[in-house]
Amino acid sequence: MCSVKSARTGYSALLDDERLQRGLLARARFLVELDWGTHDLGSFGQDKIAAGLAYLRSDAYRARFGGTSGRWLVVTRSQARLEHLLQQAKRVGGNAAGAFLFTTLNQALGRNVLWERIWQSPEHGDPLALLAPAPGDRALA
Repeated sequence: MCSVKSARTGYSALLDDERLQRGLLARARFLVELDWGTHDLGSFGQDKIAAGLAYLRSDAYRARFGGTSGRWLVVTRSQARLEHLLQQAKRVGGNAAGAFLFTTLNQALGRNVLWERIWQSPEHGDPLALLAPAPGDRALA
């Protein structure tokens, strides 16, 4: 059983009760950013990447959401824009750039955005899934 907690700010938290009972990591926090290209790349780096990383580490985030873990999920319009945003995340985010994952609207539509490998990370070459089964978990249907 998976519980979902959602706030109007584009925040969602998933809690996997079975994993929690087995003593495994069981909570995933996501903040969603829809990028329609209204920020130039430089301001996206400062206004979204740097500010987003600072927010994840802040007392305000901890007070509002109960922890400091989380990932920003950025959905954008085109693969070209996604590639540029990945570069900005690497440049501005440094070692913490992996807190941001990117996909395009076309990749997300009609797909299971949690389990399918549609998310690009500044730290990995191959697309990632947001959730992956833990060792011993049942196969996904």
